[in-house]
Amino acid sequence: MTLTALETGLHKIESSRERKNTLNILYDQCKSGTVPAARVLHIITNNIEHETAVDVLQDTLRFIVPCILNNYLHEEVWESKKSQMFDLVMRILHSGRFEEYPSAIETLVTSAVSFAVTQSEVVLVSKWFQAGKIFDSEGATIRGASINV
Repeated sequence: MTLTALETGLHKIESSRERKNTLNILYDQCKSGTVPAARVLHIITNNIEHETAVDVLQDTLRFIVPCILNNYLHEEVWESKKSQMFDLVMRILHSGRFEEYPSAIETLVTSAVSFAVTQSEVVLVSKWFQAGKIFDSEGATIRGASINV
């Protein structure tokens, strides 16, 4: 599969193990300089919202995305990419797709907190801690998600 095909088709690979392996290969290629970090992140952002496997979601959000954001992107795009990841994680949380998987919800909430970089995102996250619950910018509570204070 080509990089262009992966941009819109990674999530179409049936085997979660193959998706996970592909993401790890892309990360390795990013580290070696074979594939630009922005391209790998683009592939991830185009596909992660469709992910159904908890382990793939967790590995991607806990390890691959933070490493790319913090080590391989140019400083001038860092904030916008983190903000983009915050919005993406919030959409996944809002979808309710992982609400029956506490470990996935924990990963999503932790990722949202770590990706919050703009003033509005930081204020929203601080309100979560004050309220003891997770909600979107419109005030709608995210089902299955909570925050321990």
